[in-house]
Amino acid sequence: MNKSLKSILLISMLGASLNASSWTMNQDFNDEFSKVDKYINSMINAHFKNNPRFNAQRPKLNMYDKDDKYILEFDVAGFEKKEIKLSIDQNNLLTLEGEKNSTLKEESGSLIREEVSYGKFKRVLQLPENADQNRVDTKHKNGILSVVIYKKELEKPKSKTIEIK
Repeated sequence: MNKSLKSILLISMLGASLNASSWTMNQDFNDEFSKVDKYINSMINAHFKNNPRFNAQRPKLNMYDKDDKYILEFDVAGFEKKEIKLSIDQNNLLTLEGEKNSTLKEESGSLIREEVSYGKFKRVLQLPENADQNRVDTKHKNGILSVVIYKKELEKPKSKTIEIK
C-alpha cells in the first residue's frame, strides 16, 4: 500500500477509536448524571411528602363564580364538623383548617399498610374584593364542605371637581 493510503487508513481508524471512546465517556457521564438526578428528585419528593404545607390531606377545592355569589366546595372526607375551622379576616383571606387524629388502636402484630393520613391541614384563599364577609352560608354533607359567599356592590370612587385658579 502506498504511504498516503496507509496514513488515511490510520487517521480513519484513529478517528473511529476516538469517537468510540468519546461515546463511552458521554455514556458514563449520562449514567452518573441520571443517578444524581434521581437522588435529587427523591430528596425533593421526601421534603414535600413530609412538609405539612404540601400534605396530601390538604383539601381539594372546586370554586364557582355565579351571578350573585361565589361557591366553594372543599373535599373534607373523613373530617367531622368539629374538626374543621373556617374564618375570613379583614384582608378577605378565607382560611380553612382542621385536624384529624388517628382513631386506630395499636393492635398486636405488624402494620402491613397504612394509607390513611392524619394530622393538621391549613388552606388559605384570597377572596375577591366584592366578597361579602357578612353573608356566608355553609353546609357539611357527605364529605363536602360547601361555602357560599355572596357578592356585594363595591362603592364607586367618588370624584370631586377641583376649581382651577
